[in-house]
Amino acid sequence: MRGHGVGRVLMRGAESWAADHDAAYVALATRRADDFYAALGYTPSATFFRQDCRTATARPGARFAERRRPGRAARAVVRGHGGRGRS
Repeated sequence: MRGHGVGRVLMRGAESWAADHDAAYVALATRRADDFYAALGYTPSATFFRQDCRTATARPGARFAERRRPGRAARAVVRGHGGRGRS
């Protein structure tokens, strides 16, 4: 369906919803659609780093917690070293 404007319409709808709910901004992570989001006016704002907690050794002082939501997979939350514990 690329090239038919579906993604643009969906993003404008999401942005409208966010504005209607007093969001300060819309942020997202992508690995393959940089040009698409740039064409919509989005600008890069951060680098996203990730480490698989199942195979990595935890940093000293960091605490790993697990949150489960009904019907959803667990999400890891990392706290420590000045982090805010966001998932």
